[in-house]
Amino acid sequence: MDILTPAIDRYLNALATTDDEPVLLAMEQYAEEHGFPIVGRLCGRFLEVMARSVNAQRIFEMGSGYGYSAYWFSRATGPDGEIHLTDMDPDNETRALDYLGRAELDGPIDYHVASAFDAFNATDGDFDIVYSTSTSTSTRRHSSSPGLGCASPASTSATTCCGRVG
Repeated sequence: MDILTPAIDRYLNALATTDDEPVLLAMEQYAEEHGFPIVGRLCGRFLEVMARSVNAQRIFEMGSGYGYSAYWFSRATGPDGEIHLTDMDPDNETRALDYLGRAELDGPIDYHVASAFDAFNATDGDFDIVYSTSTSTSTRRHSSSPGLGCASPASTSATTCCGRVG
């Protein structure tokens, strides 16, 4: 089901071409060539606006791949923010740090090559945003556990986003 009419979708995508930066284009090309699911340009812009709207400085992303969503979050937090990325594939960490470094958006990045839940539970402090694109059974099983949906097990003030890509 399409949320937007085709005319509005074309209009918004045309506006988003102002973000045609070489690294972002390379990230999108990689996704296309490898069938790697990413949130896409319009959703990425939404993530950035959402993070700016709550003045997010600490973000935890569950299931980060090669950093496409982090590209947008990093634009919002700036180099003084803190963005925790998670993925089980060390090649995705290498790709993410390369892409984000070339875009000069790697300042706030802390990449965990680990299970998202293990990394989350091992990371102290509160988060302004906890973001998950995972639709795995593990995510659904943990979605009602203390801490997920909150900034940390001790906090209840985080903005939580869950979505599906692909």
